[in-house]
Amino acid sequence: MDSNSIRKAFIDFFITKQHEYVAPSSIAQTDDPSLLFTNAGMNQFKPIFLGKESMLSRAVNSQPCIRVSGKHNDLEDVGYDATHLTSFEMLGNWSFGDYYKKETIQWAWEFIVDQLKFDPNRLYVTVYKDDDEAFDIWKHHTSIDSTHIQRHGDVDNFWEMGETGPCGPCSEIHYDLGESLFPNLAHENNGLGVNTDSGRYVELWNLVFIQYNRLKNGELKELPRKHIDTGAGLERIASIMNHSFSNYETDGLRPLIDAVEELSSQSYAQHEAGVPHRVIADHIRTICWTIAEHVVPTNDGRGYVMRRLLRRALRYGQTLQLNEPFLHKLVDVFADMMKDAYPHVYDQRSFIRSVVLAEEHAFLKTLSKGLVYLQSILAANQQNDTTILSGADGFRLYDTYGFPIDLTALIAREQHMDFDLDGCQELLEAQRIRSRKASAFEDASVDKQNGAGPVIDPSLHAGVYTDTPGGGECKIAATEKESVLMARHHTATHLLHACLEQHLGEHVSQSGSFVGLDYLRFDFTHFGKVSEDIIATIERDINQWIQQNVSIDVFETSLQNAKQQGIKALFGEKYGDTVRVVSIGDVSKELCGGTHVCSTGDIQAFRIVSESAVATGIRRIEAIAGGALVQKFDDDHLETLVQLCQSKFKALNSQYGELVNQHFNWTMDAFKEMNDSQLVATVDELVNASKMLQKQQSQQHDNEAHDWVNRLSASITQLENQSISYLMTAVDSLPQPLMKVVIDRLVDQIPSLIAVLVSQTDGRSYVSVKLGKDVPSAFHAHLIVKELLAHTGGKGGGKVSMAQGGNLDISKCDVGFAALKRFLSQVKS
Repeated sequence: MDSNSIRKAFIDFFITKQHEYVAPSSIAQTDDPSLLFTNAGMNQFKPIFLGKESMLSRAVNSQPCIRVSGKHNDLEDVGYDATHLTSFEMLGNWSFGDYYKKETIQWAWEFIVDQLKFDPNRLYVTVYKDDDEAFDIWKHHTSIDSTHIQRHGDVDNFWEMGETGPCGPCSEIHYDLGESLFPNLAHENNGLGVNTDSGRYVELWNLVFIQYNRLKNGELKELPRKHIDTGAGLERIASIMNHSFSNYETDGLRPLIDAVEELSSQSYAQHEAGVPHRVIADHIRTICWTIAEHVVPTNDGRGYVMRRLLRRALRYGQTLQLNEPFLHKLVDVFADMMKDAYPHVYDQRSFIRSVVLAEEHAFLKTLSKGLVYLQSILAANQQNDTTILSGADGFRLYDTYGFPIDLTALIAREQHMDFDLDGCQELLEAQRIRSRKASAFEDASVDKQNGAGPVIDPSLHAGVYTDTPGGGECKIAATEKESVLMARHHTATHLLHACLEQHLGEHVSQSGSFVGLDYLRFDFTHFGKVSEDIIATIERDINQWIQQNVSIDVFETSLQNAKQQGIKALFGEKYGDTVRVVSIGDVSKELCGGTHVCSTGDIQAFRIVSESAVATGIRRIEAIAGGALVQKFDDDHLETLVQLCQSKFKALNSQYGELVNQHFNWTMDAFKEMNDSQLVATVDELVNASKMLQKQQSQQHDNEAHDWVNRLSASITQLENQSISYLMTAVDSLPQPLMKVVIDRLVDQIPSLIAVLVSQTDGRSYVSVKLGKDVPSAFHAHLIVKELLAHTGGKGGGKVSMAQGGNLDISKCDVGFAALKRFLSQVKS
């Protein structure tokens, strides 16, 4: 069965069980501020779970989902295994206070065994450790082998919407891919690997029994009405039904992989050589889903996620020698795949293609320049035997070349180097403080009796405020002071629009705006950054109009007459036969229903705070109006720079001590005597100083790692009856970051090594486990950490090749190591 057939069979099955089909919600979640995207089928039903009344008692659907952020962020694993995806379809059925566990379990078993014909001998189910009811239903009301029913704890089998609110136990259905695919895991044929990352057991369906309400104190209260929420992965079911056992081999992804193969002339393989094909196929699918709902690549929020995925896909394309725009050529492939099930994607294919192509062109220009610089850094690091790409280099790549930080990290990973992301983020934050305003400002109080505040003409106050074109209207109940603050920024927005059109061209049009009490935001169409000279000119012109105290007139006219006069329509959508015009002398005439001052002089002063890109062809200006606000911004800006210099100097002194004193003569008092431009130059100089000192520290760090490797190599021992060696030792004063470098070098030098390092530093203890690339797959690092911590205490976890832990009792390490040696000798490789 293909995906369309499985989807239809699922929906039809539950319709026969009196479920109502509910159309999937938008993949770009808009009703829940806690989510960037719809990440589960239950999202649209969340109000019902939270107690909102509904006529709906049973529901079924298939929901496209995206999981690229928060606790569901597995982006780095996408393409490297058979299951992880950034977007997928979730089949689900729901009961809202109607049926409960018995029907849910029986119907799930009926559908997956009787309808889809899954082999019941390969199915395992898990229930919550204390859920005897679910255990008994599986055992006595289905035909499952009772030895295939397992109990698990909170992590795997208890579902919660959040820290408080509706929650409950869950029961999962898993499929055993079999010993033939996992010969090294033959000992797991009794289901021991369920809910581990062994890869042999695939979770197909999660049945959630929402029966409690968790209170703030952690107490669980029984809900008066119990609900059912289930989710089954369409791609996972399809992969097993088609005997491919990989999401990427299903009809939902394989056509995209084939298209990548054709475009690149690089053959696809299911092992590591096929990672680029799989990543590109996954990412373009997610990109198409979201752009179809008009989420375009931007620098924040959902748009940033899309930009990140698109750029990652382009980077992986370059490993296939796809150095020109190619992603847009895959749009029609995906659109054709979705034509029947999700026709809106097919209908939007032209728009999706144009957005993707524009983003590709913009980014490839950036990428080519940045790659040249990055490759030179990597080459120098390799020559100097340095395994860390510094945060300073990552910052310069971003600041000078616009090179994305996550791509820098990705390329460093490909070159087996660690990237100092924290150091890079610190430098980025310093840059933001220099170039952006503080998030909020305060204005002096308005004293109309003393003539301190502007006058608002009642005829210019419409009583309704609209903040975005076509964005609807909202009633405002503002104080007189708030009306003044709003009016200043609203009128200043009209002046800004006129000035941008005058200096940039008639192509400038409003694409969004916000008028607040303490700032304004104006989005407009324009390709390319607005230069600092033009920003200064716009500020100068607007302040001149303010000084000229141009009167503001309001009048009503017919829509037809307004169009004939060429008056701007800011809202761009709905108008009646009669419209309201706000005219500012010869400067601006716009249709507007908002609050304005009587004359431009009432604005007092105007200052542009920032100019940035929002999306391809969309720029954003943030600005402030009002004498007190502008003065406070200038004062705060200067104070922020002083604080930045002080904190940076303190950090250098704290970290490098005498080394700083030998090179720099700054003092706190000297900062306070500098003007704005001198402070900016000082910040830049301090950043460069950080880079130089960081380089010296990196060399010292490298030398220490070299000494530790030499010292520990003498303790490496051959594992009895195995072609591998091991190192188990506890040391003092090996900091955790240095431990990571040391253990990486050890397994790089000896690929057959199992390295277990324990260290205690500053009263804290750590353990790190790393397996060399030649260690047989039967050995798992996370199981090794688990075995050690069982004897020493502490917590930890990890993956097959690397794991970590902490808070263990160092005094018990000898006992733990002895137990660990026995454990390793029993593993059959």
